[in-house]
Amino acid sequence: MKIKRVLAGGLAALATGATLAFGSFAAGLGDYVTVSGNSLSSPMIVIGAPAQPSQQFALDVVGAADIAAAVAGYATTTVSVSGASASVGVSGGVDLSSPTRKLYMGSIINEAKQTITAQDLPTVLASGKVSVSGVDYKYDQYLNLGAKQIKFDRYSAELEDPAAYVDIGTSENAPVYNTTVVFNKALNVSSSSVQGKKITLFGSDYTIGATSVVYTGGAANNKLVLFGYGASTQLDEGADAVDVSVEGTAHQVKLVLVTSDSKALVSVDGVVSDDALAEGESAVINGVNIYMKNVYYLGGTRLGQAFVSFGSSKVTLQHGSEVKFGESDTTIDNTLVEITGDHSGISKLVVSIAAADTSGAFATKDMPFDDPVWGTFKLAFNGLTPSLMDPSRDAITVDNSGTTAATVKVTDYRGNTKTMTFAYTGTSWGPMLNETSSRTYHVIEGEAVAKNDYVFLTPEQESEFGHLFQLSGLSSVGSSSASLQLTDVFTGDVSTVYLTDSVGSDAYVAKDFYIDGQTYHVANATVAGDKVRFFWGASSTTSSAGSKTTVFPLVKLKGGEYFTFTTDVTPIDTSIAAGETHIYEVPGGDINITVNAASLNYWINGVLNTTEPMNVTVGKLAYTIENTVAASGRTLDLIHLSDTYYSEGNNNNNVGVLIYEEQDNATVENAVILSISKDASTYMTVAAPKFTSFGGTPYSDTLQSDTSVTEYVDEYGTFARYDSDSQGVVTVYYPDTQAIATAAIGPNPAFSVGGTGTGTVQQAVKITSPVAKLASEVSTSSLSSNLILVGGPCANSLVAQLLGSDEQCSNWPYTEGIIKEVSDAFSSGKKALIVAGTQATDTRALAAKVMQGTLSYSN
Repeated sequence: MKIKRVLAGGLAALATGATLAFGSFAAGLGDYVTVSGNSLSSPMIVIGAPAQPSQQFALDVVGAADIAAAVAGYATTTVSVSGASASVGVSGGVDLSSPTRKLYMGSIINEAKQTITAQDLPTVLASGKVSVSGVDYKYDQYLNLGAKQIKFDRYSAELEDPAAYVDIGTSENAPVYNTTVVFNKALNVSSSSVQGKKITLFGSDYTIGATSVVYTGGAANNKLVLFGYGASTQLDEGADAVDVSVEGTAHQVKLVLVTSDSKALVSVDGVVSDDALAEGESAVINGVNIYMKNVYYLGGTRLGQAFVSFGSSKVTLQHGSEVKFGESDTTIDNTLVEITGDHSGISKLVVSIAAADTSGAFATKDMPFDDPVWGTFKLAFNGLTPSLMDPSRDAITVDNSGTTAATVKVTDYRGNTKTMTFAYTGTSWGPMLNETSSRTYHVIEGEAVAKNDYVFLTPEQESEFGHLFQLSGLSSVGSSSASLQLTDVFTGDVSTVYLTDSVGSDAYVAKDFYIDGQTYHVANATVAGDKVRFFWGASSTTSSAGSKTTVFPLVKLKGGEYFTFTTDVTPIDTSIAAGETHIYEVPGGDINITVNAASLNYWINGVLNTTEPMNVTVGKLAYTIENTVAASGRTLDLIHLSDTYYSEGNNNNNVGVLIYEEQDNATVENAVILSISKDASTYMTVAAPKFTSFGGTPYSDTLQSDTSVTEYVDEYGTFARYDSDSQGVVTVYYPDTQAIATAAIGPNPAFSVGGTGTGTVQQAVKITSPVAKLASEVSTSSLSSNLILVGGPCANSLVAQLLGSDEQCSNWPYTEGIIKEVSDAFSSGKKALIVAGTQATDTRALAAKVMQGTLSYSN
């Protein structure tokens, strides 16, 4: 699949050149992971080696173990897998299907699961609390899925070639999902005791801003302002500027002045803020977002202090509006905020999310949908399994053969492949269901079959015992040596039937015979030349079809589907007297025809006919009954599939190939009709396929890389590729079982497949070699993998070497610790990620942030 245009989601586009605190578009932990063959070659996870074990060291080990577990989720390799009866596993997220309810082409993604909870995504949707004056305001978080469909096309020309995708859409009123926070008691965000408090939403930490309000003048004014955590530092009034790194760029920051009303003036790289900032306020100074966490005016001659976060991102959530990002309140398109609350506070927050524009309004196998608001999860799609042209699928191809014929290539359920000519026309255009001008295919029970003709035999529709035979031999009919030979078209096996029955005038012309243990009858046909008729089924005899007449008998193919040929057919018993009922067994069910004794009108499957001809739908296939009124009843002229499946005028006999599918998840059997037509030169051409699924309009689109090719997918996952070039060719790829569609949502969804077909997937690599090292075991002069260094400079000597002189054990400046990337560690060309906590519990907490995707943090 080729993507015509790839634009980031709304927030990513807005954030170009800006600093993001909530990690949505930062590099991920997966960037440290390298797989060579079937083994993990990077990273090494390194802890210090203290002289005496301690609790700090033990918690460093625990933090390293947590990170190692997260690393394992990114260790995948491309492998060949089985896909015919495939099952798809999901890691790094939650599968949107369930064990009892899968997703398929055309499914709605919330059919199996409507609400995703903390049980599904324990980090992203973890319950939390805001503690205010000893009171805990607890909250729960949810993802509610929208009714978005799995489709196949080019998505309004955004894709160069058609592909399967989840339709994300661009309407916040019909979102792909909404994120919901429910408080157990109303949280008054207007209160100064709440403002400045930490809250963790959807896997990211925020501070509640001072401009948050609830129910001032009505619900429309409800507003929650959040500030993501950036690099925090303590500034002293009048002291020299200090270095602060924001997204890898060094800045000089200084606390210029603390005013008596506890506001602070700050400079960044010599540029002073326009206004002094109070606690909870934010600004952009010289292109850097800052958030004033705390301001201390000490009075008198004492100099003040401030705790400032640099690189903090502001998110504004106002009821009835789109989400706004940054100090300039740039909107995140096609989002909608709903805040439920009253004067006591906020009780519920809902953010509905759709794509910012059509360029990102779909999730394909190659392009997940990244959440544009919280940035901590994505919706990923694995396409169909087995893939559309997976080698495990059964391929049926219809092609031309010169200018006067068409062929079909099929493989029967025993694995025998055969290419046969099924449509033929002479010098004038009039295609027939023939191999040649004199060899015909017979697709209705009881029709007269001549030597070298072809005949379908099956005890009933959708039988395991259907066959296509050539009547390869027929001799001495009427004599004691009468016999016939049936050659199986697929296997070449020959069955000889000796016509030894001698009953009245039918001596040596009729016989009961058996194939696969099934009973058939054959008898001489009372027409010119040597021809025979075949009958089968309940109450059938050598001269009668019994209770039903089979039309378009089916033969089972490799994938479990069935095939037959189609054309206009006339029953052997054409006359239906008043009061009689004739039953025709067709693909899809039965056609019951009863003539009304009084009016000679007739009933078809319980529907009174008053027009000629009459159309009737059996299962998902449409049939036409053509007949005339006789003196005492009706005469059936023709039974055929609806003209709408064919190029009427170019295919007057409705010649084609019928592919009849197995039951899908809705217990429906659909079909594909492959027809022929003619071009301007009256050459035999292959027409576009017709489908019964999705109301006869399957998902389809034309390739832009080759505009002569159109691709189609139906509910079963049957895929067709039609090339109209020259005289045309169409191939249908049929899956052994209904193709499943797999979608997942989570921090980093990945898919693995197992089954019995063939294909390629990303499979987890089993880690069999140690990835953990002590600092003393690492040679920095010959690094061959990335490093994840756990522990501070007091415990981990490699951390001490990489950090500057102001960040050593003796003068550690952080309250909680840091997460920091070093791009060229030890001049090796490899990256190092430092996870260094101040206290024992801090390292473990920072490791948890890394697991969630945070690669830059200080406090």
